[in-house]
Amino acid sequence: MKTRQIAQAFDVSPSWLRRVAQRRRELNEISPRPMGGKRFEKIDRVRLAQLVAQRPDATLAICAADFNCSGDLAVQDIFDFLAAWFANSLTADFNGPGVISVQDIFDHLAAYFAGCN
Repeated sequence: MKTRQIAQAFDVSPSWLRRVAQRRRELNEISPRPMGGKRFEKIDRVRLAQLVAQRPDATLAICAADFNCSGDLAVQDIFDFLAAWFANSLTADFNGPGVISVQDIFDHLAAYFAGCN
């Protein structure tokens, strides 16, 4: 069978199949390789330590729209969020899928205008 036919039968790309065959030929093994991709921590530990030091009594009930954790909702929260967003900081990932996008801006503004209870 040709590479393309085998790839179609197993629903994989022909290039992946060629790499596996090459690895088998050269190293005599076909075990799965570790997954790649960018590894990152969503939590900025330094920033978290600063916030905890500022407000050790803080809880998770604090309003998400209060971006700078000042304890009150102000226009400065929008500016601070946008600064983090333009800096491509993971703290600006407001909706949580691990990707910073324009949707994060809309979600933060929606939370801001909804207010905090």
